[in-house]
Amino acid sequence: MQGLGAFDNDFVQGVDENCQMFHNIVQLKIKTNKHITIQQLLAEKGDFSLRKYYQSYIQIEEKFNCSEQGVKLDGRIDESLFIIYTNAEVRQKLKSNKVLEVGEIRIPNDRRFCAAV
Repeated sequence: MQGLGAFDNDFVQGVDENCQMFHNIVQLKIKTNKHITIQQLLAEKGDFSLRKYYQSYIQIEEKFNCSEQGVKLDGRIDESLFIIYTNAEVRQKLKSNKVLEVGEIRIPNDRRFCAAV
């Protein structure tokens, strides 16, 4: 599906057992001999830039709230699952449970935005 920004790999839309619309929006990053660093996660651009994916998330959220035919996504954003998946190695420092400060970007607790690395 076009218009999903950085999430351009896989889009699955369906109806669950309670007849609620759901969306799985997936970005796959296949890399060989690559390690993910905190600098890559916090960068403005790049394959692992969480800022880039968050901006795409905001654009997709607007599609749920839009009333324009052909642009609006059915269902609700909170019924959607966003996944970033990679085979790249995660640096040991990133595997800890320590909280890292991201800077000026604040991600509200009620948003479902996850990075699976």
